[in-house]
Amino acid sequence: MPDMSTIVRHFGSWRKYRQEVFKLYEAEQSMQAKLRARKLADYVRLLDHNKLPEVFRQLPDDELLAAAAKFLVVDRLGPNLTADEKIELSLTPSDLFAHSLHRTQPRPTTSAIELTAHGMQVFDDIWPLEEDISHLKVSPPA
Repeated sequence: MPDMSTIVRHFGSWRKYRQEVFKLYEAEQSMQAKLRARKLADYVRLLDHNKLPEVFRQLPDDELLAAAAKFLVVDRLGPNLTADEKIELSLTPSDLFAHSLHRTQPRPTTSAIELTAHGMQVFDDIWPLEEDISHLKVSPPA
């Protein structure tokens, strides 16, 4: 958190700073919700066009986001894997995903897996930050 004198210099008061932080937080939350909805719609289209395994259709939204994201990464890094192997890896818990994928051929490194996920804009679907910071809250300004 910035120093109080910095807050006063840039915002005029602690209250105005909190209002601005909360406004930006709400905007970010709204943007994330829209992005999530867009990705879910994209994944449903991929399911409809048989580009994702049919077994994913029965997953709840949060699990579909993670499984589809993992499947896309697995498909990129393990093109020689069988469909069943890709599905199994895609349904692996996120905390074991990179390790499990690393054990396949051509043995992609953890950094290659993470960079691929980041480049495909699915990193946060596989390893959501919210799970690690769920205890942090931004309360509305008084």
